Amino acid sequence: MTRRLHAVIGGYSRAKTEAAPQSRLFVKSGLPSDLKLESLKSIVGAYEIQWQESPFANRVSDATTYAELAINRPIRERLMMASLVSSKKIAQVQDASSKSNPTNTTSTKSDRSLDLSVAQQSLQAFLADAKLKIHKMGSNRFVPATMQDMLFMDNEVVGPLISLMGEIKHDDRYVYQVDNDPQWLTPQIRVRLDAIHSAAHIQGYQLQVMVDELTGEQVIALFENAPDEETKGWGTYLFRPSLMESLGVEIPRPLFENRSFDFGVSLFKRPRASVLLIAGAHPRANNDGTSDISK
Repeated sequence: MTRRLHAVIGGYSRAKTEAAPQSRLFVKSGLPSDLKLESLKSIVGAYEIQWQESPFANRVSDATTYAELAINRPIRERLMMASLVSSKKIAQVQDASSKSNPTNTTSTKSDRSLDLSVAQQSLQAFLADAKLKIHKMGSNRFVPATMQDMLFMDNEVVGPLISLMGEIKHDDRYVYQVDNDPQWLTPQIRVRLDAIHSAAHIQGYQLQVMVDELTGEQVIALFENAPDEETKGWGTYLFRPSLMESLGVEIPRPLFENRSFDFGVSLFKRPRASVLLIAGAHPRANNDGTSDISK
């Protein structure tokens, strides 16, 4: 995450849009008998066949015949959105069923939580609440992220989000109303944000477009959406549309260093920063030292 942010605040005021590489199908020695290439093309679109072993780690690579498909980001986003739409349709059917049958206790809460929302609230109050949720010293509640967790968040959530933020521009004329989105939140941008949001949801995170009720300023918040006692302590992150300001603020020890949280929030507001990164745990939250992310 830090690597990507340094690229943003180190001279790139806007993310450069690069053409996505073509999806590739790696075939070791022969196609599996039940793999239909035309059916695959109808699902993922055009792809390139490479008659060689995949360069990626694969447990079945010792099999005589196997194929491995590497799909590019636009295809992944489209497939994720198709799955998301399907789950919403199921939720609607379940919701209608529960209304017609009160004894049906099927819950659709997890499906509804996948909806990207635009909410008006006080940015100050949101940050104050985020501070209260930071795991305290000696709580032993911080859950260290695995390498797979970090790669997933970097490649599927934070990286795409930073790139997208560099492509849009803050709507200075926007006035919050229900069902009235900022001008930059076009259907195309919403599709991409929905894909990022659904990926974040896998790790227990929520993406939200937040409109400050005092200033009307829009920020994109990325934060844990689990109950307080179940949060992992991975932090809260705010991004400003356009990423025009060449300043990013990190608060790696928000409860350990005196007033660092308040000072960091003030810097985010004035002179204004593009991003605000807040650690989710005291560096001594875990007795084994794993919660000190500055090491």
